[in-house]
Formats: sequence, structure tokens, C-alpha cells
Amino acid sequence: MGRFYWGDIEGRFWVGVQDSDDISNLINLTYISTYEWKCCDCGTNADINYDKYCSECYGSYEEHKRAIDADDIDADNADDIDADNADADKPIDMSEKLYYQKNIISYEIYKDEHYDELLKSLKDLEPTLTDRVMQEFANIEQDDKILDTFKKSFEKTELVFKEEVKNGLLDISSTNILARYILGTQVKYCLEKNDYCNIICEC
Repeated sequence: MGRFYWGDIEGRFWVGVQDSDDISNLINLTYISTYEWKCCDCGTNADINYDKYCSECYGSYEEHKRAIDADDIDADNADDIDADNADADKPIDMSEKLYYQKNIISYEIYKDEHYDELLKSLKDLEPTLTDRVMQEFANIEQDDKILDTFKKSFEKTELVFKEEVKNGLLDISSTNILARYILGTQVKYCLEKNDYCNIICEC
């Protein structure tokens, strides 16, 4: 099925050749992890203390923790209807984090901070691809279809790449470079248009 990315640009990571944090290979930028509170699934920040809880949904750490425990009991299809009442009398273990890390990361990319580095990274990748592949990149119409790979702006480039591999001019192992160059081209166009690019990546 593959992993997708969305936000200001959209597409799917290439299965088996492209990691979800591939943007970090183009820009020296650490991704942002995504966290949610247990039970209520509200979003939260990463660097929070153990004794924190979702103040939007609960009045205390204890209340949030008991809701999680009750939810776990329901999930296990427990037959003991008095389990919730029994847990209510137990002391609460305050060492448990009441949030979890989702299988999603994100990037916030700014033109004034990252554009020049992105251009250099793309330039460094070009010798790995052939002149014919690079010419197809140059032929791509510079419009908003670039922002969404499903609109097939890169289709001809990918076909030419496959022909170059078939003719022995490229090794199949350079597929990750093509995937990275396409991703970088999307970010580049987005920064040129908006000065900013937010990307959410499925892990």
C-alpha cells in the first residue's frame, strides 16, 4: 500500500527505496514527531512531563488515567462490571505517560532558511541521473500540478528513467535518487510559490 505524505505537497513514498524522513537527506532539518493523548486522542506537544494530562477533556491526571484504564478494560471485554469501581480505590501510578507517539512525522520548511541548501542538494544529485532524465525534469510544466505527484507531472520523467535503466545507462539502485529528486522538486516549487512548505509524512 505504501506510505503517503500530504500538506502543502502530496504524494506517496516509493516502497522499498524511500524512507519517510527522506526530506532530511535534502535539508539538514529534524522532523517533528506527532503525539496524541491516550483515550481522547487530542493532539499534544512532545516535551511534556509525566504528570501532565489532557486538560481539555479531564480535570486531573488521575481522572485521565482512570479513563484510560476503563477504556483498556472495555477493550479486553472484561466481564467484571465492578472493575471500574475497584480501580477507583487504587492509588494512581503517576509515572506513566498518558500520551503516545503516532506513526506520523512532519516538517516545517522555510525559504529564507532552507532554500539554498535544498538547491545545493538537488544539484549534487544530478550527476547520479542521466542528462536525458534531467532534461525531462526541465521539461516539466511549472504549475501547481507539481505539488501533487498523483497529477502525473513526473510521469514522463519516470518512464525515461526506466528506459535508461533498461538500456544499462542507469542502475536500478539509483531509484532512491529519482524518488528524492522528485520530492525535492516539489518542495522547491512550493518554497518558490509560498516561501513556506509544511509536510506531514506517514511512517
